Amino acid sequence: MALLIERWWRSHAYERGELEGHVRAAGFEVVRFERFPLPYRWLDLWGHVVVSRNPA
Repeated sequence: MALLIERWWRSHAYERGELEGHVRAAGFEVVRFERFPLPYRWLDLWGHVVVSRNPA
């Protein structure tokens, strides 16, 4: 997938820890990763679902 994302689309695929660092740097304190819904579970091979919020 990196070939398609980084070379064809000229984008960057973030690793989990790197992505979490960016979300926390944006001010979100609660960060968790979840799986994609069942019909799209194959996206878990290279993608991330990030759920985050700031405490109220």
